[in-house]
Amino acid sequence: MENGHLKDNFKQGMDTLGDLYSLGDSSLYPIIDRLHFHLNEINLVQRVASTEQEFSSLRRLFNKEIDYLVSDFFREQPIGVKVDILNNLENPNLRTLDRLVATFPLAGDVCRLFSFQKNVCITITNNKFSFCGDVPLGLDFEALRLESYRLTRLFLDKNILFTFQVFETNSSDTFSIQFDFHMDGDDSPLLIHVKEDTVLSLSPVMKAFSRPLEDIEKIGEHNIFFINEDYKATPLDRLNLLNFIQDQNYHLFHFPFLFRPISLIIKRSIYGGTGAIDSGRLSSLSEENSLKVLPINLFEIFQK
Repeated sequence: MENGHLKDNFKQGMDTLGDLYSLGDSSLYPIIDRLHFHLNEINLVQRVASTEQEFSSLRRLFNKEIDYLVSDFFREQPIGVKVDILNNLENPNLRTLDRLVATFPLAGDVCRLFSFQKNVCITITNNKFSFCGDVPLGLDFEALRLESYRLTRLFLDKNILFTFQVFETNSSDTFSIQFDFHMDGDDSPLLIHVKEDTVLSLSPVMKAFSRPLEDIEKIGEHNIFFINEDYKATPLDRLNLLNFIQDQNYHLFHFPFLFRPISLIIKRSIYGGTGAIDSGRLSSLSEENSLKVLPINLFEIFQK
């Protein structure tokens, strides 16, 4: 009922402004324009507040489902394992909530595979969720390799990049590992000018993996691929890597996939400057150069 009154009052206010315009006194126009702006702002705030209230029950249900899934993941873990959940979601849309609930069970398979110990911290944000905990050094990592490959591919099928980070602990028989699950979000895509008339459009999740050359040189032997003129991934050895990037006109990415880290190099056009294109500049560039935007699905490339 309250929302209905607000809508009626907003409509009546806008109608009144229309009546003032029709009087034809141009000296009032600046004041009327300001009133029009403020009425629209009030309406927007009311709509956002209403939407948040409408979905509050759904979010509570989501939180209960996440708690249930986490309990299910760790029910067979040793007694004493403590799990903390940091929910840092900010006004998530239904698509984000759905993807989180759908992919959490796969993350649970990863946790069971590596036998997390002691304290486990789970962090959830709009575009990523992470599991961090201690892992025993005595695990047979070679035996885990094939299953890790399988899980990585399952996440790729869902447009999620499953990566990891390793940290030292104070214990001589454990180390700390963090599994990160990067979701293909709703942000603007990453745009790279690769030819005078062509821009590559990459998933926004790629922005988190851009790295300088010196970082990649420290990694050691791993798979390195170059996106060639046909927009296919071509393997490179380290010697060719150095030859390729002498002019610094390349965009480099590194993906710390479990057991199979991958670096990716995309050559930039001299017309596109030294970095990625801001989406706000794309329309002006298109007008000047008749650019075509070519989407590249790296999730499919990583599957090969």
